[in-house]
Amino acid sequence: MSEILTEADTERVFRILLLRIMDGAEKGVKWGANAWVDEAKNIAPVGTPESTGIPDYIISEAYKRSLRRRPFRWVGSVAQSGVSAGGYIVNPNTGRKVDYMIPLELGRSKQAPTGIVLQSAMNNREKILSRMAAGIRNQIFRGDIVI
Repeated sequence: MSEILTEADTERVFRILLLRIMDGAEKGVKWGANAWVDEAKNIAPVGTPESTGIPDYIISEAYKRSLRRRPFRWVGSVAQSGVSAGGYIVNPNTGRKVDYMIPLELGRSKQAPTGIVLQSAMNNREKILSRMAAGIRNQIFRGDIVI
């Protein structure tokens, strides 16, 4: 026997669904940003031009340690996070905070080719996520996953 939902019941169900969707979006965005940080740390070759074979390249262990996920936030209906590098590491010689991301990733430095770490890490993770999404989509169409 089916039950007819009242307007209040329907509203409550939609609120529960919305909260679950928002929770899933937050978890997914955080997972993606954490995966981006992990990949960047894995692919960043620490060294000098001589040790890496990359001209004008200098990346320190401090750069890798400074990679982190930015705090999660909602901007309107968009779930956001990101990745930062530097900004809280203090250079022992100057006493100033070091901002690695701008010169290394945006090409305003001779230290590394543009986007060598964060952009490469994002590209690698996008490929992995695309393959995962295609696999899940195929499982749904085959009926292996019911949503």
